[in-house]
Amino acid sequence: MAEIGRHIVSELEVGLRLDRCLADVYPILSRSRIERCIAEGDVRVNEKTEQKKNRPLHLGDALEIKFPDPVDTHLEVIGSLNLLYEDRDLLIINKPAGISVHPGAGERRVTIMDILLKDYPETSDMLSVTDRPGIVHRLDRDTSGVLVLARNMATMDRMMDQFKTHTVHKHYLGIVAGIPRIPSGEIDRPLIRSRRDRRRVTISLHPDDPDARSAVTRYQLLLRMGDSALMRLSPQTGRTHQLRVHMRHAGTPILGDPWYSTGGPEFPRLGLHAHEIRFAHPTTSLWLRARAPVPLEFLDFIHSRLRG
Repeated sequence: MAEIGRHIVSELEVGLRLDRCLADVYPILSRSRIERCIAEGDVRVNEKTEQKKNRPLHLGDALEIKFPDPVDTHLEVIGSLNLLYEDRDLLIINKPAGISVHPGAGERRVTIMDILLKDYPETSDMLSVTDRPGIVHRLDRDTSGVLVLARNMATMDRMMDQFKTHTVHKHYLGIVAGIPRIPSGEIDRPLIRSRRDRRRVTISLHPDDPDARSAVTRYQLLLRMGDSALMRLSPQTGRTHQLRVHMRHAGTPILGDPWYSTGGPEFPRLGLHAHEIRFAHPTTSLWLRARAPVPLEFLDFIHSRLRG
């Protein structure tokens, strides 16, 4: 029997769209999964089925959502996780480029989530509550580096709270085209989904747009390499494609990016690597720091540019 989530709209939520309110209340469900639940009639407002995701909410509205059953994909899952740290509550891995963290719309290739479920069967207990068991944050498919995974629901909830309140500190390495005019600084530009292509993100020209999301990135030039540079990128917010869009906006797009970059030296993949993460352990509150080694593609490129 499917589980039902229930929520009463508070004063702070008055005027929110139905899909946005459900995403805030149930962050373990992806936005696309919430939209699918609404479209398939699995969401009720005041005991009536509601299939308009943009329905504005009123004080006291009673929301119900039928949690989706996990999808049986019958995938042959191969591969293993490259562990940087492990305990009974969580894992920290070095994600390779070229593999998605979790299944996306219309995509069913093996993901990090599939390997987690195979190697740590106890994580399947979370499937009754979330369609993304263990996934507390994500990296783009073609981004490599440190990724935190939860082994139980309590850890997942606590880690997602830390990401939501921006108490997790992340640092990336990025290889970009061009040299930044100012060696270090901060980019504070809100982001919004492109109206031409919903898969992409762009800088919002209207910060008051209700669909715009604040986004802040700190950057530091680490190494000049002729017509390219090695950058340290520290996102203060966790928006989709944030670093890629901010770097393009700054005039130094990340190399190897098929969506947000044109020109510059050739690079065999997206030149973005999640190098370091620091956060308070969700059970012990002790600070953890993990680093993923610099990828060989980065080292080869740097050496070749410096020799040249």
